[in-house]
Amino acid sequence: MPEYLPINIPPGFRRHGVEMESAGRWRDGNLVRWEEGSVRPVGGWATLKRETAGEIVDVVVPGAEIPRGAHSWISNGGAKYLAVATTSFLYAAGVDLILGDITPVGFTAGSVGENLGYGGKKYGRSVYGTERTSDGIAAPKAVWSLDNWGEFLMACTSGDRTLYVWDLITALAEEIVAAPPLTGFVITAERFVMALGADNNPRKIAWCDREDYNVWTPAAINEAGDIELVTNGTLQAGCRVRGRT
Repeated sequence: MPEYLPINIPPGFRRHGVEMESAGRWRDGNLVRWEEGSVRPVGGWATLKRETAGEIVDVVVPGAEIPRGAHSWISNGGAKYLAVATTSFLYAAGVDLILGDITPVGFTAGSVGENLGYGGKKYGRSVYGTERTSDGIAAPKAVWSLDNWGEFLMACTSGDRTLYVWDLITALAEEIVAAPPLTGFVITAERFVMALGADNNPRKIAWCDREDYNVWTPAAINEAGDIELVTNGTLQAGCRVRGRT
């Protein structure tokens, strides 16, 4: 009888240094996920559809801009919502999946990620060895952060640097005036909004008082605060996972 030995490989990829540094771990893969500790295919994709006058049609974002972010959630009353963000607009839809424009007043559209400087053209364009004219500089793509505070939608982009909230009732998302300028955010399980790149400092994290996104100034009577990370890098994103952020 053959003897079988269990191979227990922890879920997730680990690509630090050379291959031997990732011994006993998954190192590479594509379109996979882990379910109950086992690696599985991520599954197929389907076009989001809705019913209009008895006809099933695709859900299409208004205008010609490409979606840059999306977020779905359920309200306290059980209604389903979907938010879709483009470079210049923020849309939201209810269970009917009809996207309505909730772009805040005064919102500044971000960059689509143009790179008109050195290396910005497609490879092979023009004659090799010929000097190109400088027609611009690299402009990083605006990145959206989308999450829900209870049943409210919160949103911001790295280009506009303003935190907005949509309460499902008002026609447009509204600026949270007390929040500092930020490049992104993450909401913790304890209901703190963590502002990334706060006050135009790419290494600073600021957070509001617990359960109150209108209070950001630290005081003895609240839990607001901030910290600057000791690093040469810059904050890119935050993520809430089980038991921690």
